[in-house]
Amino acid sequence: MDIKKIRQTRLKEWFKDKTLPTKEKSYLSQLMGGNSSFGEKAARRLEQTYGMPDGFLDQDNSVTSISDSKYKELSKEQIEILELYDSLPKEEAQRFLREMKAKKAHYDAIFEEMLRKRGLDAS
Repeated sequence: MDIKKIRQTRLKEWFKDKTLPTKEKSYLSQLMGGNSSFGEKAARRLEQTYGMPDGFLDQDNSVTSISDSKYKELSKEQIEILELYDSLPKEEAQRFLREMKAKKAHYDAIFEEMLRKRGLDAS
């Protein structure tokens, strides 16, 4: 989901059980409807004006947060791989994932074989 869609969704969530302020009702409706530019400055101002936590409008709740510490900090290469994956058509992304799983299985098998040849335990 792109950042504009995330901000639209989060803004709708924020105001779903609140009355839109009269002075910005039209502007907020345009933002929520995707009919107005929803940039960084606008997002930060709205967060501050309406008491949202910092970065609230940029948090994609459709993505599961990562709690495992080994995934909290990604390298530049890992981020690049994720961005490339996200930019692929669905069918191509699925093919890419299958190929990566096959490569991993292949190298795991080689590793296991080498351990056995050296008389070492793989666990």
